[in-house]
Amino acid sequence: MKLSNLSKSNTLLETICDFLNYECGLKVTEAIIDEVLKYIKKNYFLDQLPYNDLINYLKKNLINSVLINETYFFRNPEQLDAIIDYYNKFLKNKKLKILSFGCSSGEECYSLAIKFFLENIDNYEIVGIDIDNEALEIAKKGEYTENSFRNNVMLLKNFFKRINDKYVIKDIYKKNITFLNINLLKENALKYFDKHHFDVILINNVLIYLDEKAISIILKQLNNLLSKQGILLTTKEESFLIEKAHIFKKDPYNDIIYKKILFEDILQKEFRELYYIKAENDEQDANKIYEISNKYKNETIEKLREYIKITQNKNEVLAISYRIFEKTLNAEDLKNFINLLINENYYHEAHKWLKTYLMIINPTEKDLNDYIKLCIKTKNYDDLIPILKKKIELYNNKKDILLLKTILGHINEQ
Repeated sequence: MKLSNLSKSNTLLETICDFLNYECGLKVTEAIIDEVLKYIKKNYFLDQLPYNDLINYLKKNLINSVLINETYFFRNPEQLDAIIDYYNKFLKNKKLKILSFGCSSGEECYSLAIKFFLENIDNYEIVGIDIDNEALEIAKKGEYTENSFRNNVMLLKNFFKRINDKYVIKDIYKKNITFLNINLLKENALKYFDKHHFDVILINNVLIYLDEKAISIILKQLNNLLSKQGILLTTKEESFLIEKAHIFKKDPYNDIIYKKILFEDILQKEFRELYYIKAENDEQDANKIYEISNKYKNETIEKLREYIKITQNKNEVLAISYRIFEKTLNAEDLKNFINLLINENYYHEAHKWLKTYLMIINPTEKDLNDYIKLCIKTKNYDDLIPILKKKIELYNNKKDILLLKTILGHINEQ
């Protein structure tokens, strides 16, 4: 349920659970419900607050109470070793830039700094991001209790100062680390960092708590931030969630390492022939394909799929294939259309469709905005509505929701 749809008619428990899903992408599990119930019991006055005051209070006070911040130093030593190996092979004498997503109270970031000190690496930058302000404050101070060390006495002696009952990390290990409050569900990461900025991204014990939509949005953002030859590291428990996104591929030699799928490589692999042919103007006129397709405009997808099986005329097949894609906006249907164009020597026309194919399998917000503007300009509502719905699903932008409602209202009036 969207935050805008929350109402006072919901129970307090439902309102808070919906709020957590909207703000953090959290799956509402039994464990989360238990935490929320404890929170309600502790903050007994919440059901007396006016609705808007309740939402404002939750924004300021709830997240740090419910999020699970279980972490400790050197929790994933195999990842640290993988980063050192990657640095020595590919980035020696260059600056190593690392993002810790869901950094919590900073143990992961400081573990990296200590590891680099031990490996005599000092040319690095570490950024930790999280949405829990209380955890980030602990990270910035670098103050910890014994629970963060899990009996690792060597760490206590060599890298921390004892101050009363706290262990404070020495300043030398803090100098290359920055902690930021950034919510990748709500903000565009490119506001803060250049595209392809990071060589390494760490994402540990975060995705397992999120719903599918939140995972999709976050991984697309992280994909934009990772350099083309960079690596993403995660836990074995979360690896299947990374793979489901279809924008990262597992390293064949290490199942905790993922690399970006480079979509230009996909295009070259799937449409290899186009990359060996100079695509100048086609000898044949491709416009006739789209003219023929007009007679199939009102046919259902099921009928079109039947027609394409029995049609012998090559241009008719192309026209029907185009119309199938035009109705489904499905990547596989467009791939079939492009391959048919190639088979019939419409190389230039096939090339023109590659950008659309790339946009469908990995759409950026700019891609979608450009296409939406084009559809509005040409009054192409048939294409505009599914593209708008796709953008709303990915980015949940209020302006897009309003635009979709306006367009649907306009169509209904006609």
